[in-house]
Amino acid sequence: MARPPAPAPQLPGYTLVRHLGGGGFADVFLYRQESLGREVAIKVLLAKDSSPAARARFENEGAVMARLSEEHRNIVPVYDAAIGPDGRPYLVMQYCPKPDLAKRYKSGSFTVAEVLATGVQLAGAVESAHRQGILHRDIKPANVLTTRSGRPALADFGIAVNAAAEQDPDAVGVSIPWSPPELLADEPAGDARSDVYSLVATLYTLLARRSPLELPDRPTTQADLLARIPRIPAPPTGRPDTPRSLERLLSRGLAKDPALRFASAEQLARALQQVQREIGEPVTDFEFLAADPTAELAVLSEDAADHTRVRPLVITAQPNPQPVTDQITERLAAPGPEPVSDEGTRMREHTVLRGRPSTGAYLDAPAPAAPPAEDTVVPARSAPGAAAPAAPARRLRPVPLAIGAVALLAAGALAWIVASGGTAAPALDSPTTAAAPTSDPALAVVDVVPAPAELTGTATADGVSFTWTNPEPRTGDSYDWQRVRTGGPEEAVNRVSDPAVTITGVAQACIEVVIVRDDGSSSVRPAQACVGEAGG
Repeated sequence: MARPPAPAPQLPGYTLVRHLGGGGFADVFLYRQESLGREVAIKVLLAKDSSPAARARFENEGAVMARLSEEHRNIVPVYDAAIGPDGRPYLVMQYCPKPDLAKRYKSGSFTVAEVLATGVQLAGAVESAHRQGILHRDIKPANVLTTRSGRPALADFGIAVNAAAEQDPDAVGVSIPWSPPELLADEPAGDARSDVYSLVATLYTLLARRSPLELPDRPTTQADLLARIPRIPAPPTGRPDTPRSLERLLSRGLAKDPALRFASAEQLARALQQVQREIGEPVTDFEFLAADPTAELAVLSEDAADHTRVRPLVITAQPNPQPVTDQITERLAAPGPEPVSDEGTRMREHTVLRGRPSTGAYLDAPAPAAPPAEDTVVPARSAPGAAAPAAPARRLRPVPLAIGAVALLAAGALAWIVASGGTAAPALDSPTTAAAPTSDPALAVVDVVPAPAELTGTATADGVSFTWTNPEPRTGDSYDWQRVRTGGPEEAVNRVSDPAVTITGVAQACIEVVIVRDDGSSSVRPAQACVGEAGG
């Protein structure tokens, strides 16, 4: 059962309206701010969690959200932070009255267009955090609020990692259904690609109305999820209106091996924009907070059919504050979306505390401490002949990236983010000095990686062989290929450096192939070919 809310504090200048909700570490109340005549959401730390470690975690959340929300409209703004008369810290935030994404997906379906637009916007928020050295680590539908205007806004940075913060590393928070395998391991090793996984898992949930490894007609306990997530590929969404390119995008984002995912939220946003373009939907602008303090915001927006423009938006400068390899090739069949039981959902939305994170490839940072709460779960440690298809299967592909680190600097009741050096991911064509916007901003063309050409297959004594050509070869190119089937289990993704592959022991097969550049970008659409009766 949910715990009863703690008493609301009496705060000068604010009038209590009602309790909005609560989690393992805090309650959220609706207040009216008398001086401005507006409603605000105030998050109050529980008295039982007022230890120095818990306060540091709470202050970290306020600092991160305040810094990021100043510049990005898809992060919930923090207006103020202080210590209440009863000694409990609190954050004053924007009140988002509309249902969060968890409530929305349980009560009704999202259209594909809505999911794509939501994904691009949230990817901008996540990329902004990453470029300031912050990992969210708990992206899930319940942590995406909806503003009065209907805009998605990322919230709850309570377990975010700051790359330079010296915190007690004994606890890492995760929400199991949307967590990547590396954060569920005995030695968690999260990086930016972990946030990408959680964001893609959230988008999957909006489409399928269930988390990726919450399998229809199968029991879904915490133990079930902990066993499935590291080993079993997520099945397709089961929605007939989901484009195959979007299914492939989801598959890549949910890859067990972080190296096979999108390397950054920016790459994810570009892929989502490409699907929007493919199905004839308006292309959502991708806004992100650049690492360069003199060019705080940049926008990737649609310019023409084959290119993406990077338009810097100049605002007042502010000081900047191991892979799990999936060897399982069988995928489980997925029926259409089904409602999720309230009881099961409550269990699955809890944030779980894990052990110390090990060094990640994207950010190397200890985690803030957070004591377990009543509704927080701490899991125990775990020691041929089929017709070939024409439909493509799901595809995964890789990419590395580095971003800057930041440190926490105390300011009043809460810490604020400031620059602390490190290697920053380059802002795409962002200006180096603050200047008035012009009517003809600088442009950067994003290459579109072509599909392999002349993909053909032949039967051999050992099986079937496929060859192809690279129409625009570049140094470092490689190829991801995957066997695909209609109505059968999907296969693992394989990487080769030469444009040829042989599948032994079969008389017929279909595959799809994409080109992968050295920087991790890849073909938007795969080439496909078959050998045998189905493929000709």
